[in-house]
Amino acid sequence: EDGENDDETTKLLMSIECLQSSMEVLRCATENLERLTPETMVAVLHHAARHLPADGTGVCTIVGSPELAVVLAQLRRLLPCIRHARAIARLAWTLGKLDLRSADADAAVSYLCSVAPAALPKFTPQDLSNTLWSLARLRPGGHVVNAGRRAGGAASVLRLAHGIVAELSRRMGHLSA
Repeated sequence: EDGENDDETTKLLMSIECLQSSMEVLRCATENLERLTPETMVAVLHHAARHLPADGTGVCTIVGSPELAVVLAQLRRLLPCIRHARAIARLAWTLGKLDLRSADADAAVSYLCSVAPAALPKFTPQDLSNTLWSLARLRPGGHVVNAGRRAGGAASVLRLAHGIVAELSRRMGHLSA
């Protein structure tokens, strides 16, 4: 049965990869919500964010869509199951790219700040860079937009940012040794 579920997940991801717009991706996700595993959910959101134009046009349409709200609510329920370093890094990048402002996004940022520090040694250099970039996006003007509404949110984002810089420094030390 697990092999069958893996096949279904693979087929779903392949069909999502063929979609050409963020809204198509989100519509497909809402139609298949029960079939999305935690990692698949992150992959879907990541794919939707990747389809946004580089200049940021279209973000308002996506962020205000009922489809994204449904997907984020499901993501919030699945957060405790997201443990793989790649999924954590992709989720961080996606939150930064979409610049989300909602209770579900707040929960995701808080979760990332709690689990990412232990996963940092498994992050690729690109994952570290993208996660740090997303934290900067979530902290315009030096104050946390999302997690800041929760007590300690700004401090946890800052701790994660410092942890990423420390991990990068550690890796640089190995290069020069």
